[in-house]
Amino acid sequence: MKDNVGNEITTGPYSDFIQGFMYSIYGSFHFLKSKQRAIMFMKEAFWATLGAASLRISLTIVIYLVIQTMFSLSTLIFLSFDFDFAQVADFYNDAKGFLGFLLSAVPFFILEATSRLYFNPFENVFFESLDIFDPYFSKNIQIRKSTRSTYDEMKFLVISSLKRGAIAKLCSSADMIPFVGIVVVPIANYIITYDFYGHAIAGLISLVFFFSSSLDEYAGPYILLCFTIREFAANFLRPYIRRTHLEPYQQVYFFYRNLKLFWGFFIGFYFLSTIPYFGMTFYMLGQAVFALFVAKFVQTEELNVEMEKRGLELVNGKIVKTGNKNAEKVE
Repeated sequence: MKDNVGNEITTGPYSDFIQGFMYSIYGSFHFLKSKQRAIMFMKEAFWATLGAASLRISLTIVIYLVIQTMFSLSTLIFLSFDFDFAQVADFYNDAKGFLGFLLSAVPFFILEATSRLYFNPFENVFFESLDIFDPYFSKNIQIRKSTRSTYDEMKFLVISSLKRGAIAKLCSSADMIPFVGIVVVPIANYIITYDFYGHAIAGLISLVFFFSSSLDEYAGPYILLCFTIREFAANFLRPYIRRTHLEPYQQVYFFYRNLKLFWGFFIGFYFLSTIPYFGMTFYMLGQAVFALFVAKFVQTEELNVEMEKRGLELVNGKIVKTGNKNAEKVE
């Protein structure tokens, strides 16, 4: 990691995570202490939260009507097969967890999907916040041609959602697969978390999951949480990624190199965003505060890449020709 003048900062193995977490707290207070920022944020957050709440209430009513209809029809069918009413009730009770997940996830999915097609409160609050934090960088990034493609954006969202759903299903049902289930969860844990913990610790945690059957009920939710936070970070980056000067491979490298910082920054906003009805407000606060993160850290990455292309480097706060430590500052 580098400071504001390009010098390397030596940090501990998890100091980036702590720094990211503290930065999310500091950034939130710094953002909301300004009346201009608070009003701008509250206006956009109100409409997004209202939209999410309306979607959830509508879905609840529709699902309730569908379930009642299905229950009535299935009861008539099951009577002819001599099923017990308790068995029918158990079937619907088992679906409670899935329905709760559906009601929480679908409003986010729909509102995120609309952001792939046109500007909405998510993107508005990001760019308006960026304009407040760093007007010059905001103007520079907003006049760039967007790489927004309806097909590519929807493909990103659908694949991301399918991966999350597949991992959730795999983690919840893997133990039922003879001889295979016992190794699926440890392997999934290693693949998803080694970028954060490092190979040794990720491997150790995987071995603990492998040999300790008492942790089976916690392993799946833990792995899903780790994966979801990574996807959460990727979604927050989308407004910037659409206009970045970084090549695709540089974007991937930047993301993984700063993964601990991202995890620390996003983990608090992730848990707050799961609060029923009001989660959308905290999600958008994270989007707004992340604009400060972009203005302070991400533009440094672009600057480094641009200087590398031109054969320049930053030495003691001055841009000089590569290899010429005593050169005059390059304008």
